[in-house]
Order: sequence, then structure tokens, then C-alpha cells
Amino acid sequence: EYAECLGACEFAPCMLAGNTLHRDLTPAKADELLATLK
Repeated sequence: EYAECLGACEFAPCMLAGNTLHRDLTPAKADELLATLK
């Protein structure tokens, strides 16, 4: 799926959920975040 660049290389890996940039993600942090967003 196509996605725009977040322009936040200094915070990588990161993701945008709603209007919130979640930065410095690890696999565990990403799993926890996805669980809370469901």
C-alpha cells in the first residue's frame, strides 16, 4: 500500500496513527501500540 513519507528520519522507525507521530518504535512497542488502537 502506498504511503507518504513522514519526513521524520531522525525518529525512525516511526509511524503515524491519527495525528500522533509514534517514534523510536521497537517490535514490542509497535505491538503494544497496535493493541491499544484496536
